[in-house]
Amino acid sequence: MEIKHIVILIMLLYIFIFPDKAKAEQITVYYLKDDDVYASMLSQNFEIKNTRNIAKKTFITLDKLFNNVQNINYVPKNTKVLNVEKVGKKLYINISGEILSYGGGSTYEVGLVRQLLYNIFQFDEIETVSIFIENKKSYFPEGTLIYNYKKSDFLELLNN
Repeated sequence: MEIKHIVILIMLLYIFIFPDKAKAEQITVYYLKDDDVYASMLSQNFEIKNTRNIAKKTFITLDKLFNNVQNINYVPKNTKVLNVEKVGKKLYINISGEILSYGGGSTYEVGLVRQLLYNIFQFDEIETVSIFIENKKSYFPEGTLIYNYKKSDFLELLNN
């Protein structure tokens, strides 16, 4: 048997024995490096089943962010991603009302919003995002509204 046939046989055997590994990909979740909202971001990679569905990747990314206790996380406990929908280059995210339970504070809100947007806009396919809270267009306690928010505006904010 030729070497190339052996290699092909081994690859097929690997895919048969470990089908999930053959179809896995990495997603990245970003956290603030320390409790200064202007600090750099710390990233953590997670392996997920391979998908081209950006809404699903965003859902998983935010779910990992919301449920991580190891890193600095501005998302209040028990916050859930209810659903994510992508229409063209726009992303619509519905989050549970617990996201508002931090009680306010402009510094805290800046950290929370930066953390959310950093994770959402990492995907090239997304140009605009709207976040709904319990299916309603809602303001965060300090007045931030994320509705038709453009990636270009977020990148400009990061560069200032």
